[in-house]
Amino acid sequence: MQLILKDMINNTKRIAELQLSKHRTDGINSKLSIFEVANLMDMMKRAETMKEEKNQPNIFHSIAYN
Repeated sequence: MQLILKDMINNTKRIAELQLSKHRTDGINSKLSIFEVANLMDMMKRAETMKEEKNQPNIFHSIAYN
């Protein structure tokens, strides 16, 4: 289950990065609206925070060992 979630987070981030990169290179000819760009940036930030949360130890996990 953890592997699937990690892959989903990585894929979401990668897709958002690719779309933003294409938007950046297209410049004024880009078909993305400002709202779509903001949504992609939010997706990237959420993916990063989810990755960081997964790396931090869970308090309940450590209590279970006591």
